[in-house]
Amino acid sequence: ENESCAGAFLPGDVTVKILSWLPVKALLRFRCVCKSWKSLLLDLSFVKLHLQRSYCRDTPVLFTLLNSNSKEEQCSLHYYCSMQRLLDNPLSAIDDGDLPFNQKPCRFWNPATRLRSKKSPCIMCYIHTLIGFGYNDSSDTYKVVAVVKKSRAITELRVCCLGDNCWRKIATWTDFLRAIHTKGLFMSNTLNWVGRLYTTHQNAIFSFDIRKETYRYLSLPVDVDVLSDDTVIGVLGGCLCLSHDYKRTRLAIWQMKEFGVEKSRTPLKKVSYEHLQISTSSSWMAMHANSDVRLVASKSEFGLVLYNRRENRVKPNGMFSKTVILESTQYVESLVLPYRI
Repeated sequence: ENESCAGAFLPGDVTVKILSWLPVKALLRFRCVCKSWKSLLLDLSFVKLHLQRSYCRDTPVLFTLLNSNSKEEQCSLHYYCSMQRLLDNPLSAIDDGDLPFNQKPCRFWNPATRLRSKKSPCIMCYIHTLIGFGYNDSSDTYKVVAVVKKSRAITELRVCCLGDNCWRKIATWTDFLRAIHTKGLFMSNTLNWVGRLYTTHQNAIFSFDIRKETYRYLSLPVDVDVLSDDTVIGVLGGCLCLSHDYKRTRLAIWQMKEFGVEKSRTPLKKVSYEHLQISTSSSWMAMHANSDVRLVASKSEFGLVLYNRRENRVKPNGMFSKTVILESTQYVESLVLPYRI
């Protein structure tokens, strides 16, 4: 067909604007329309424009699953679906065509396009190694951060940027955070982990600034005196939040209205486990927000729970009834390539 077909009815700039609002899956199908559209999807300016528009959409949730019926010792599967699809049709939210990836060692991967970096630098990971992924908008750089405990006396912080072939050592110090969860939470240009300091035995949030490549510790609310697998940090309403077990009876949620300002911490909600239909012996995970709906994942009871904070209503979800949910992450779909061209 004629290469100018795209501009036969609409000016080129109008066509670009329309395409920039479309989801990734639709754009990937449009690569076969004409060469100019295929090239457009690789154009850095268009990729950035599309990414900016993507922040306005409902962000999908990426699940890492362990098949409880598998004979293998470990089987890590990645699926993703939108919060709206979970609400509208929970049992069919996963596409049969969504192929899983098992990433070893560290690789850059785009779940929306199913592309991953061809080569990835290796890092020697010791026990309790913390890993986080973030984006520096000031330099347009994607980074993987590793906090490695090499010994009781030495902790190293290393960074690998997209396109690099090695890890850079940023800092070395003597303390170490025994994090509850090894995956860092990215928000406000920082990566964050919650845990207990090895030397002082204080509970804290370790926060690494992606832009400045500096770190600091944030204290936890006074009533968070005991940390467990149920202590989780997340993002609710654009703010850092912390959810934890309260006296083995309730799920308590705190929110930091202004990031890094400890005085801005505010208690949001305490919901009984009975109301959430989660037993006190279960291990639950991070919550993801869509308007007033909160998604709570229970690891040990093989299921999801949808909790509407405004209506104080709970709706069990039938997804993943035969699998163990290892972790869940919200992310923004994009056309960003996980490697340099």
